[in-house]
Amino acid sequence: MIKLTPTDHYMALPALQAANANTLFAESVAKNHLNGIIYVDQLAVPSVFYVCHPYQMSFLCGRSDNADFNQKLFRYLTNADGKRNSYEWLQTYPDTWTIQIETALGDKLIKQPTGQNYVPEIHETEAIKHQTLLFERINFTFDQQLYRQLRPRLWAGTGRIERTSRKMFQSLSGSVVPHRFWNDANHFDKNGVGFSLLENNELVSTAFASCMEDGFLEIGIETSPFHRGKGHAALACRVLLDYCLAHHLEPLWSCHGGNIGSIKLAEKLGFRQTNNTPYYRVGV
Repeated sequence: MIKLTPTDHYMALPALQAANANTLFAESVAKNHLNGIIYVDQLAVPSVFYVCHPYQMSFLCGRSDNADFNQKLFRYLTNADGKRNSYEWLQTYPDTWTIQIETALGDKLIKQPTGQNYVPEIHETEAIKHQTLLFERINFTFDQQLYRQLRPRLWAGTGRIERTSRKMFQSLSGSVVPHRFWNDANHFDKNGVGFSLLENNELVSTAFASCMEDGFLEIGIETSPFHRGKGHAALACRVLLDYCLAHHLEPLWSCHGGNIGSIKLAEKLGFRQTNNTPYYRVGV
């Protein structure tokens, strides 16, 4: 695995754009719109690309039959050299990578039941934290007509919606918040967008662009644990979706196959499931 210089990151774009999956997060790295790392099999004419997003997400695409690259890849996935100190969430394309990974990892790969959610108390125990766990990731497409039919039924709420400010960017906490997807507040303010719901001046829920590329906007959403299940996320997303329609942006939604809340919210907002892809939690 050879690390590309940022000036050569663009070489990964054709392979990413050919993938039958949502690769927007990886494309943001390939276009140097976000700080990240790309590994390849060779510098001259690379045919394999391993794209690492700072949100501990990665995407592997290209030829799967390069034995030398694969040997180094599997050392990376098993953390044989101890270079990684955090988990990674890996997606792959094409399907031939699934066979390669399953064969190489053997009993170090643990397949999870369909619909199994990720629970740190279960999946980060000492017994399995070093192993790779195989889940699913669900990709959705936006049905604009369906959204327009569903929109009047979405809860109107009693709070107020504000565009997510730099101050909010810096204060938001949670696992899916803007600062995990943008270099800094200035970067988000200039290139991203978000809308936050406040009740009694308390920040309740935020729907935001986790990345924006070529007319597409991928949605991220975070709601305070004390306010979940009350329709707040749907209201914040409604405002963001209206923004997308007004600015001719195609909204994208993807989530962990076991995240029932995210799946239900997506469908409530007019998204339809299109395909499921392998989703590997790479151990440390």
